[in-house]
Amino acid sequence: MLLESIENEFDVIVLCETWLKEEYNIPIKNYQVFHSLGIINHCDGVSVLVSNNCRLDSVEIQSINNCNSIKLTVNKNDYNFTVTGIYRSQCHNKDQFITSLGEYLLNENFIGDHILCGDININLFDDSIESNSYVNTLAKFGYTSAINDFNRITDNSKTCIDHIFINNYFKLNDSQNTDSDALKAYILETSITDHFSTIITLEKSNCKSNTNDHQLIERRRINWKRLNFLITSENWSRLYETNNADAAIEEFNLTINRLILSSSSTLLNNEYKNKNKKIKQWITKGLITSIRNREKLYNKLRKQPFNTILKQKYTNYRNLLNNLIKLARNLYYECRINLAGNNSKKVWNLIKDAAGIKTNNKIIVSNSLDMMVLN
Repeated sequence: MLLESIENEFDVIVLCETWLKEEYNIPIKNYQVFHSLGIINHCDGVSVLVSNNCRLDSVEIQSINNCNSIKLTVNKNDYNFTVTGIYRSQCHNKDQFITSLGEYLLNENFIGDHILCGDININLFDDSIESNSYVNTLAKFGYTSAINDFNRITDNSKTCIDHIFINNYFKLNDSQNTDSDALKAYILETSITDHFSTIITLEKSNCKSNTNDHQLIERRRINWKRLNFLITSENWSRLYETNNADAAIEEFNLTINRLILSSSSTLLNNEYKNKNKKIKQWITKGLITSIRNREKLYNKLRKQPFNTILKQKYTNYRNLLNNLIKLARNLYYECRINLAGNNSKKVWNLIKDAAGIKTNNKIIVSNSLDMMVLN
């Protein structure tokens, strides 16, 4: 009934908590069905349906420990993507699942964009150690959440436990048309189950390639001594001879620019764009992606300041990212200090680095007669 009520046909459908103990051909036309059957109790399991309009290249069942999982590599119209459908029963230990997920993301090869989705039973809005560890693990590998609102609402609680994470979120949303994102996420409020449905759509035609990261950067170097000399030697009397203030200002600007050009040289450096440049050593590639996504949300909010839904989405994402940044920073310095061991000099340098204290390389030697600065 739900699929019939929606005009668009989905390429991939992920069903969680399927209650299947044996293979069952779900009677939905034009779809292939794959199951990861229940292994703990009667209510776990995950099933994935793939449209016959797609080419299915590979299927792997149970690639991740401590959960039900199915990994599929799909091709549609020469666009490759990978989908990992997951159901984590509350019977599975969260820490063990997060460890298994990290090993999966580290060791597996994913063709094209990778979409990781399912009922994880970890609330993204819960400021707990497990929730932060889960999001931080995904962020470390460059994954960003596409669903950032409540998708299970009861009389007593509101949670976000059904997730969709994607590894190229920012690149996919960096579309040519600024009025329309290439990737869009939705929460469909239905009464079929006690969970709302989560949906994402991808417009491949809008996706920018990453082939132009390498480019020539033009820099201008000014010889300040020559510029000062030219300014001093310039005859400025003509500016006092006009009664038109606008004309005098224009003449002044033109003259200054001409003198700057005469004192400058142009350098071309073969460099990479610095969009992935780390400001701090402890900032991971995943955090850089998340920071750019936060800035993108903030820019949208500035254009729509009275959009309360967008404001809440930005606030939740910002707070979550701030916690991740603090966690990554603390883990980095904790690890470095442990490695320093009994080397007090290294420990002190790490403390100064964490506190933002700059090292002074100049030694000032003074007495009652004179003062010297030794470099």
